[in-house]
Amino acid sequence: MKEEGREEGREEGICALVNTCHRLGVSEEDTVNALIREFSLTREKAEEYNKNAKYLSRRGK
Repeated sequence: MKEEGREEGREEGICALVNTCHRLGVSEEDTVNALIREFSLTREKAEEYNKNAKYLSRRGK
């Protein structure tokens, strides 16, 4: 249960970073690099989050 909450919080943070970058006009490449740097994601996973963050941030609402 605790691990599930931690993963949800991490996903919310990732989505918040992506959505903020998009609103500020940060390039796709810089957004992906920020995800890799801040969340230790693989490039593939970072690109997936970058494409799907808007959907993921609304999933639980």
